[in-house]
Amino acid sequence: RLVVAGERAFYFPVLYAVPEESTQGSMGFDVYSVADRAALIDHAIADDRPNAGAPSPLPYAPEVKDAVRLVAPVYRRDRAPVEVAERIADARGVVILVFSVGQVFAAANGSLSDVGFNVRLLDRSKAPSEPALATWESIRGRFDASASDTSLRYARPLDLANHAWAVEVVATPAWVELNAARGLYLVPLFGVLLTALLLVYLRILLNRSALADWLELNHQDGLKQRQAAEAWANKLSLAVEQN
Repeated sequence: RLVVAGERAFYFPVLYAVPEESTQGSMGFDVYSVADRAALIDHAIADDRPNAGAPSPLPYAPEVKDAVRLVAPVYRRDRAPVEVAERIADARGVVILVFSVGQVFAAANGSLSDVGFNVRLLDRSKAPSEPALATWESIRGRFDASASDTSLRYARPLDLANHAWAVEVVATPAWVELNAARGLYLVPLFGVLLTALLLVYLRILLNRSALADWLELNHQDGLKQRQAAEAWANKLSLAVEQN
């Protein structure tokens, strides 16, 4: 249930959201009223670059436990001002992209053939003993964190906004037995390919911000038409009163 927001210097209500079916309840909600979302917005505008929060559950989709919110600033002018204070004053709003890390990771892995590699998405800012952000296991063997053969393990960095992640590929024993030493070069090749796929999926998601821009333009056109109609109605009313 929406209530009146408290007195603040800035308000960031939700004006447009897709898909409409699952986000109608969020329309009008002031995202800036939530402390961690306000921090994301402040950092995105101050740094003039997308800022992403840590994976967390989605209130309107309880089954999603690993949602990442990526916030990108939008300014009134074509270019962002140089000074931080000017950027804050010129900020028109933000575009917020919400996606499930596990779903994107599974989609990228699922688009490749299962050749016997286990894949993990790791947070490079955390200790190696911390759980992975996402894991995809081959049907040919489950992931074994205690495996000591580092020659069959490959990691490639993946940077998303302010997050430092890594894609780790580990060959299963079944793959090693089948390919022996002649196919070890495929492990890093698979890691590079999967990292590229993840970047493609994220780029597709980010391109949806163009839809938000299109919706905003339509909204502005609608406001102008409504204002013009109201102006004509006022003139007509005034003419009637004068007559």
